[in-house]
Amino acid sequence: MTEHWTVTEYHAYLRGAAARGRLRQAETVLPPPSLTHKAFQAAIVRLATAHGWKAHFTTNSRKSPSGWPDLVLARVGECLIAEMKVGTDTVSIEQAVWLQLLGTVPGLETYVWHGPDAWPQIEQRLTQPKRNTEC
Repeated sequence: MTEHWTVTEYHAYLRGAAARGRLRQAETVLPPPSLTHKAFQAAIVRLATAHGWKAHFTTNSRKSPSGWPDLVLARVGECLIAEMKVGTDTVSIEQAVWLQLLGTVPGLETYVWHGPDAWPQIEQRLTQPKRNTEC
């Protein structure tokens, strides 16, 4: 049976293993055995809302046109759109088209965040002070 960890549980595991001296250097950058898309998105949304962002995501996109990114985050003067990937997931052609198109909109930031490896980048972007750009 595959074990699923939340980002918080995984980081707690790393902290505990490091404190006990049982963590090899390479293990600090490895993703957990299995992180679900839902858990990854929930961790990002928790971090974002704690720093003043409003979040929008579709819970059931089966009847929507394909390719729209997973997450829209906005706060005064800022807007970003992110596609989230876990495990071996890759960006589809439709997703790449949307991200490229949205990336041409002035002031709109687009990202592809791939699992726990992207967490430092996610944390840095979402916790930085508000920018004075228009969305």
